Amino acid sequence: MTGSLRRLREARESIWNLRSTALAEHDLPAALGEAGHRLTAGSDVQFALVVSGTPRRVSPRVEQQLFRIGQEALTNAVRHAHASTIRMEVCYTDDSVCLRVSDDGRGFDPATVVRSESNHWGLKSMEERMLEIGGRLSLVSRAGEGTTLEARAPLSTAA
Repeated sequence: MTGSLRRLREARESIWNLRSTALAEHDLPAALGEAGHRLTAGSDVQFALVVSGTPRRVSPRVEQQLFRIGQEALTNAVRHAHASTIRMEVCYTDDSVCLRVSDDGRGFDPATVVRSESNHWGLKSMEERMLEIGGRLSLVSRAGEGTTLEARAPLSTAA
């Protein structure tokens, strides 16, 4: 591996492992809500956060990965989807927490993105984050019909 590739990988791993200060100060829904309002501030994008079930602190690893996935999904919706509305849902059940981010943007063909050789690190990172915590990621999108991303994870993970 060349020096520049090694440095890029090390930088990516450093970012990957950073604990969000938002989660030190807030629970997952509040941290995601703050991120959503910050990312849509000053734009015409309407942001809504809905929480269902009984909110509770879950494994720090689970919270961290879901928070980062939520940030990435919000960023993608604002920057790339040209959405006018973004709805984020955090749903708690007895054994899992689910994060769902939906937008009414331009959508895309997920198979094209997965097959492309360009650097779609956002989707790859989200998938890797979910694998790390034993969760599942699903994505539904069609050109002109928006996108819905769902990340479902257990409440805790093995250390």
